[in-house]
Amino acid sequence: KKVKWSDFAILVRANDQASSYISIMRKANIPNQFIASKGLYTQDIILDILSYLKLLDNYHESTALYRILNLAIYNLNIKSIINLNHLANKKSWSLFYTLKIYKSYLNLPLADQRNIKKLLKNIEEHTELAKRKPIYQVVYTWLEDSGYLNLLTIEDSQSNKEQLDFLNQFFNELREWEEESLGTESVHNFLEKMDMKLESGELGSIQYDIESGPDI
Repeated sequence: KKVKWSDFAILVRANDQASSYISIMRKANIPNQFIASKGLYTQDIILDILSYLKLLDNYHESTALYRILNLAIYNLNIKSIINLNHLANKKSWSLFYTLKIYKSYLNLPLADQRNIKKLLKNIEEHTELAKRKPIYQVVYTWLEDSGYLNLLTIEDSQSNKEQLDFLNQFFNELREWEEESLGTESVHNFLEKMDMKLESGELGSIQYDIESGPDI
């Protein structure tokens, strides 16, 4: 009983060999910390944020919108997403345009209609917000308005704690970029810088407090 989780370690020869261990430990609710993990910009919450920012920069980024539609916070039925995507492809429309006029072609469940309306309202309001507020503030507002933050804090799980930690690290980067640009950083310019980083192979470093260990 005196032994802590941080007293144990699993050594692997390559990072990809750790995934099966991590998956099993999460299912068994065993606290763990993958010290060799890299790629802040490849984490789910960061990819979601980048996709949403792409929408604010260009509504017709269908790939970005598809990812957002699949988020649990908008709770869309998978069948509705498939039908919307099929309609967009059939008509050669952007997914955003399809969301604006789908009612003339599709009869979606009322719950999905409400959630689509919520998403479109978020995009409209946050596009305006991005014209006058720093990017990190726009991101935080979306996380609040959409219920994303609430989803991460409602359950005290290790996965949620990790995502919140990644979010904090990303916010620190956003503030640094904002300071370097003297508050003139636009969403478009920020995304261009991110694209250049990713194209150069930069995936973002992840900071871990190794001394703290995984114990809850």
